[in-house]
This record gives sequence, C-alpha cells and structure tokens, in this order.
Amino acid sequence: MIVMARFSRPVALGSLLLLVAASRAGDGAPKPLAPGSAAPPLAIKAWLKGDRMAGLPKKGICVVEFWATWCGPCIESIPHVTQMAKANPDVTFLGVGVWEPWDAVKLPKFVADRGDKMDYRVAYSGDQDGMAASWLKPGMQDGIPCAFLIKDGRIQWIGHPDLLEKPLAQVKAGTFDLNAARVAFDGRVAKVQRRRDALDALTAAVELYVSGKREEGRKALDAAVAKYPENADTADRQRFSWLADEDPKAWEVRARELAATKDPKNLAILNSFALRRAAVPKDVPLARTALALALDATDWKEPNTLTYGTTIYAQLKDDALELRATNALLDNWPAKGWEDAEAVREKLKKRKVELEAKAGSR
Repeated sequence: MIVMARFSRPVALGSLLLLVAASRAGDGAPKPLAPGSAAPPLAIKAWLKGDRMAGLPKKGICVVEFWATWCGPCIESIPHVTQMAKANPDVTFLGVGVWEPWDAVKLPKFVADRGDKMDYRVAYSGDQDGMAASWLKPGMQDGIPCAFLIKDGRIQWIGHPDLLEKPLAQVKAGTFDLNAARVAFDGRVAKVQRRRDALDALTAAVELYVSGKREEGRKALDAAVAKYPENADTADRQRFSWLADEDPKAWEVRARELAATKDPKNLAILNSFALRRAAVPKDVPLARTALALALDATDWKEPNTLTYGTTIYAQLKDDALELRATNALLDNWPAKGWEDAEAVREKLKKRKVELEAKAGSR
C-alpha cells in the first residue's frame, strides 16, 4: 500500500492557523510545475550525506526525493530509494528534507542512524521555504515522500518514490510518454486543488473565530462543510474544541455524549482533542477527561484508543496509566491493518518492561 504523510492534513484551531501561511505563502510567485516543466534550482541549507552539488546536472537523469524525520511513510520508502540508487548508478539521486525546522542534532542523527539504508546524497532545504516553496507547492504536492524524476533539466514524472521504478526505466529507455504523464498528473492535481480549497475554507473560519468574530466563524465553518462535505469530521473536532474554551461544563456533557455512542468517529474526536490538549499544561485536566471517557467507553479494548492512551500518558509521565494502557494494547493487538505491526509491538513490549521495572523500584 502506498502511503503519503500529508502536510496539509486536517487539524484544529492552533494547528490550522499554522497551516495558513503554508497554504497561502507566495501565492502566484512560483510558476506551476508539471511533467514537461523546467526543474527549479536547488535550494540547500545543509548537506547531510554525500558530495555537495552546486545544482542539478543540465544533462542526464536525476531523482529529487522529499522527506522529513517525522514522516513514517518517508522512513519506510528510504530503503527502496537506496535500492533504486544502487541499481541505477548513472542516475543522480538526492534526498531533500523539508517541512520541519532545522535541528543541528536531530537531522544529522536521523541520516546517520539510517546508515546504508539511506545510501545516496541527502540534504536539508528548509521548513516551508526553500524547495518546499519552489518545488512541492507549485508542483501541487501536499504529501511526502514525493519524488521528481528529471531528464536534461526537465521534469518527467512526479509521484511516490515507491512507484518510481517503472517511469525511471522508461525514461532511461527513451520510451516514456511525457504527454500521458502530464494528463495523469493534471487529473491528480484537480484532487489536490480541492483539498487546498477545502483547507482554505476551514482556515478562513478559524481566523474569523480567533479574531473575535465567533458567530461569523461558526457560520463560515458551517459553510465550509456545506461546500466541502469532506470537511465534516474536521469541523466537528473544531466545534468540540471551541466548546471546551467557551463552556467547560457544556463541553463535558458533550464529551460524555460522544463517548456513550462508542462510534469510532466520535471516539476520534475525543482522542485527537486529548492529544492536542495534553501538550498545553492548563488543558491537561480536559485532556485526561476526554481520554478517560474514550477508554472507558471501549472498556480499554479498542486498539486505536489504547494507542492514544499509551502516547498521552507517556507524555504526561503517568507511569501507572501508561502501563495499564500498554498492557491493554498488547492484550488487544489488532490482527491486521497496522503498518510495521511487529516492530511496534516489540517496542511496546520493551516499554512495558521499563514501566514494570520503574514500578517495582518504588
């Protein structure tokens, strides 16, 4: 299954506002990119592995692949990119980090820890600036990992690196159909544009609300759902978050109603709220309430909710409840559907041993 981590993923309040700049910054500045377009210049802030490049070669074939340390699908695809690079020594491969702030310890360590699994040139370009702004945004790419296949300075193909093998072989053989690639790309772009328009509608509603125009913000949120029904779940989470700030008592009544339904969508509202608010010291009691309601509603047996429990209780340094959630998750491990399930389960077992040791030492 091909998975991409979306940057412009639906989130609530504060996070939505952080996405406004990314969604709108530089509108109209960079020219749109598609198969057939000239590849923009490199914009590298730091080289992390391999020989430095002043720019892409004017002749020959190149692959520029975008990643981030927080992106699970990126980490999964890195070994495949390495295999492709080794199988195609005549092709220039470059991995470019984006969509996260520079960290002089974390980023080099991430690359070093991959070792031979990330065996090609690797660099860092910036967060929302650099090649995120000059390549991904005008290329209508709001998800990573993402690879650009280039020949003689012109983009041939844009897509997930796990799908790169076929177009790369065709480009090398001279059989690649650039016109067909453009038609297929344009079809995908229409879907991306709708996602961006839907996000703009959400962010506009949030901006109104945060500016003090709460009633206008609510109406704008309703309008965003009416025009883009795919916004419905995000809007429900937003309304729930607003209610917590406006009327904590009414929020708790609503939280109990959501939990009582045991509906996965409603549990997701509680879980995502708990995760966000657990990071804000003054909101920790609200986060605990939301999480406890979701866990109790599922009798501590639903894997997704239990995963939130292990994460949030670890964040809150509540060893007793983290251990309870960890044991419950191991006892109710899903039979299928989770990526890297075995690796995650092994980490969970290791964490269980650590928590039991800490409890025994008290």
